[in-house]
Amino acid sequence: MTSNRIGILGPTGMTGSQVINQLAGQNWHVWAFTRSMQGPTAPSAKDNVTLHPLTNAATPSLDAWISCMPIAELPAYFDRIAQSGARRIVALSTTSVFTKADSPDTWERTVAANTIAAEAQLSRFAEDRGIAWTILRPTMIYGLARDRNISALLRFIHRFGLLPVLGEAKGLRQPVHCRDVADACIRAVRSNGSLNKAYNISGGEILSYRQLCEHLFIVAGKKPRLITIPLWLFAVLKPGKALLPDRLRWLVAMMERMNKDMIFDTTDARRDLGLTPGPFRLRGEDIPDADGRIAP
Repeated sequence: MTSNRIGILGPTGMTGSQVINQLAGQNWHVWAFTRSMQGPTAPSAKDNVTLHPLTNAATPSLDAWISCMPIAELPAYFDRIAQSGARRIVALSTTSVFTKADSPDTWERTVAANTIAAEAQLSRFAEDRGIAWTILRPTMIYGLARDRNISALLRFIHRFGLLPVLGEAKGLRQPVHCRDVADACIRAVRSNGSLNKAYNISGGEILSYRQLCEHLFIVAGKKPRLITIPLWLFAVLKPGKALLPDRLRWLVAMMERMNKDMIFDTTDARRDLGLTPGPFRLRGEDIPDADGRIAP
């Protein structure tokens, strides 16, 4: 499918900003709907990109939408999507629907359940109105020093000079850069072969959690210093998670996942969308400094 008028939801996030950058200068007119019209996170208006407030804005006639906001928030904008007359929508979800659905942490299970429900809502809404949908589920997204995975680990390394890992930390990961996720969004909105389908999206390299952590020390210019917590000790201490504040209990589930494979078959996405995601590589813009800021 080729569309010339497209709306973007979530343009200020790391993936949304990359969608805007990749669409800029192409044969599209882009309406970026954002809560942040000003400030450091606001998208930049370009020749073919105009900014509109997310609330109280008139809805133009559009051919397609790309949603980079959390999919659980998307149903609130179904009326706007319907009013635009669009016949195509691509929405980002997450592979957490698989990896956190049975999490020992109540909050993570709730988030996964809400995400699964939102995916179902989107497909029903779209099909009821004759809108073709595609859902993309990325694995561990990183990039621009704004993610909550790689950047959080780097900040911990900068602050403490070490990382705790559980046992062998042998669980496999496929980090994917937000540029590759943005590329997948744009390819999906152009593709007739991706109609009414959901895809897993991953990076082009598989690493164990331990290998990933060791690489981050090198990126930070430090000698790898991983503190291994024995599995038996973790099992003894685990009941004590009840003493942790609610906002920190997810750390226990995160530790348990260090030995769980979190890789997904992306054959369909590579075939239908022609994806060729890159290996796990961090550029200067992806690396926060010791104070949490983006390195020059």
